[in-house]
Amino acid sequence: MADYARFEGPLVAGPTAALEALFADWTSVHVEESNGRHYPAPAGYYLFSGLPGSLGKGCALFVRPPEHVRLAAERCLANGVIAAFRCVHSARYLQDDLLPVYVTDPQHVAGRLLALLG
Repeated sequence: MADYARFEGPLVAGPTAALEALFADWTSVHVEESNGRHYPAPAGYYLFSGLPGSLGKGCALFVRPPEHVRLAAERCLANGVIAAFRCVHSARYLQDDLLPVYVTDPQHVAGRLLALLG
């Protein structure tokens, strides 16, 4: 297996992390039309994209990470603020049957590999 311990290595767990280990809860939020289009996500929830069904017509998937995942994500971002989590199908990781999950800040200044789902 490839060495994922470099700087771009995962922040949480190892290359066998499960989605359930990264997020304590998830919910689908419908778009709100008042005061412009927005998703009124519950406190502590963040947008999640990249998997089939995570974005639908008029709704989006939001996740709530457990405290240790949230703190690890905040520490690695330039301003310490989480904007979203996303999966990206990457040939680099698919060769090892892994799916990377990234965390990004609102300005997209930094995006770090959060975990590899095996």
